[in-house]
Amino acid sequence: MVRRLGEILLDRGLITVEELHVALEACHRTGGRLGTQLLRRGFIDEPGLLEALSDQFHLPSVPASTLREAGKQIRSVIPLDLQRRFLAVSFERRASGLSVAMVNPRDLEAREEIEEVTGLPVRLYVATEVAILETLEIEAGEVDNFSSQTAPDQAQIPAPHEWDTLWLRPRFEPARLMSIAGKRQRYHRNAAGLAAFPELTPLLAVHAMGDDHALDSSSYRAGLLRARHRDEVGRLLVEHARRYLDRVLLLSLHRGAARGWMANGEALVPEDVQTLEIPLHRPGILADLAEAPGVHVGPIPDVGSNATLLEALGEPAPVEAMVLPVRVKDRVIAFVMGDVPGEKVRREIVGELTDAAERAGVALEILILRRKI
Repeated sequence: MVRRLGEILLDRGLITVEELHVALEACHRTGGRLGTQLLRRGFIDEPGLLEALSDQFHLPSVPASTLREAGKQIRSVIPLDLQRRFLAVSFERRASGLSVAMVNPRDLEAREEIEEVTGLPVRLYVATEVAILETLEIEAGEVDNFSSQTAPDQAQIPAPHEWDTLWLRPRFEPARLMSIAGKRQRYHRNAAGLAAFPELTPLLAVHAMGDDHALDSSSYRAGLLRARHRDEVGRLLVEHARRYLDRVLLLSLHRGAARGWMANGEALVPEDVQTLEIPLHRPGILADLAEAPGVHVGPIPDVGSNATLLEALGEPAPVEAMVLPVRVKDRVIAFVMGDVPGEKVRREIVGELTDAAERAGVALEILILRRKI
């Protein structure tokens, strides 16, 4: 797990603990990225944030001025809809390929789609969310609300009863629960972690997100009907899982590794989650579930790659957690993980979340078929 953005900024003396408190509270209250909250409040300037993001992602960074000066001809190499979808902007084209700035440069599937559409090899850079959005406003020629989605053609959406015929209701049985043997060991942060900043502890202890970030079953199903991209399906699944769990991670499975995709809940920051990468050749819960899909409900031993998952969730370490795969047909393409800090996972929610994961898998399968057509 790459170091957390807040830790990097504190260690570099670029922000104070109090400023990090304010920005984290804003993230937990309204969502969004930590870096964006810090910039908008004037707690940090762009060069300082870019320096930290470059350190965190281990990639070169690019400032807003470079993106603006690139010119429309270079920026339009990537279609505007892809720029908005992936928060990605091209700013330089050479014989060796296309230079692209992204908010999440670890999204390999986004990179592959950009390369497929443009026919050019891509060199990735990290940029701030503010810089990307401002550049997209210039590119579109107007101020857009990038969080909104254009309503799809209703004629292309199957009727609700047709939707239900596209999947088989999962047969949930207690035997599907997986338990991993081994004594649970408490996770301890290293000296470079937030343990060096004990002033942050009260924030993590008292700030849990409420039901305003959760999605009920009917809204979840309706959203899947309208989804036109994998990120929409992922966001819907995470928000629905938040109805039952306080902290939720969504990881994509690509090229033999699980990578941080989305997160929602107490003390989870997108910049940190999106640096997460767990190769499946390392022993752990994800490797087990990829090989023999089921559902894990219970303690997570702090061994192997599990330690990276626990670090991603942060403190307090989970008493119990739920981990389940998302499948397209028989292939595992993602994992959902979540917990309720300080509590065991209620067994009665397992069936509902298994059902939700299977629906997400069907929605992703439909998107794949549409793309092929």
